[in-house]
Amino acid sequence: QSLGKPHKAEDLFRRVLQRREEQLGAKHLQTLAAVRNLAKNLRSQQKFQEAEDLHWRAMEGYEDQLGKSHPESLRVTSDLASLLQEVNELAQAQRLQRFVWEERQETLGADHLETLSSCYALAQLLEMRGAAEEEEVEEMLRKVLEGREKQLGLVNEEVLEVLGRLADFLEKLGDVTEAQKLYMRELQGMEELYGVSHKKTQQSRRKLETFLRTIRESYPEEAETEGVSRTNSDQSRASDSDQRSKDDGEEPGEPEEPEDDDISA
Repeated sequence: QSLGKPHKAEDLFRRVLQRREEQLGAKHLQTLAAVRNLAKNLRSQQKFQEAEDLHWRAMEGYEDQLGKSHPESLRVTSDLASLLQEVNELAQAQRLQRFVWEERQETLGADHLETLSSCYALAQLLEMRGAAEEEEVEEMLRKVLEGREKQLGLVNEEVLEVLGRLADFLEKLGDVTEAQKLYMRELQGMEELYGVSHKKTQQSRRKLETFLRTIRESYPEEAETEGVSRTNSDQSRASDSDQRSKDDGEEPGEPEEPEDDDISA
């Protein structure tokens, strides 16, 4: 919270809400904004029941004042869906998040960043609940990745987040070839965004290393094929290097060892 510790800020948010209710009325937009602020504060303190009640009040108030399809109403509904997901009310969260996604597609367009955020949130809910075909979840994640990457570029935290999520999902489906490509793209993006020593980069690196170790143990035929591919590639590079050495009048040397940070080897 920008005002200090959440429990201390709570008193201020309550006073603001009470004053606005007295001066403006319970349904005024500024009052509803105060309701939202208090709800977010309570959620940060894990006071979920009161936070949920306030989020419902805010959503219904915004819908009455602005209409269900207004961008601000949809943001409030999305906040409520997120809270419901946190407290494991997944069916209700899914219903609200799908509504937000469909409305945003109509009002903002399918490629708008807020629409993509709703699509991503819904895909996660569907995956958690097992409430959709795997192909639908994969299609939604790919849609989000493509849309975000197009607008934000690969070296972006939100893009890398969904990239890793899609890699995890494909690994669960057994599509290890595509999953490995995505894990490697995620690591490359992390290195460019944060640097090689950053905690998030190290987490991404460990995730890829764990994935490769699992592949070697669970899919030996995949690992063997991948190893042959790398060996052939290394031999080709060595042959090219030897030929350049001959052209320069030098003796061909031994193929260079891969660097320590070449974790794909």
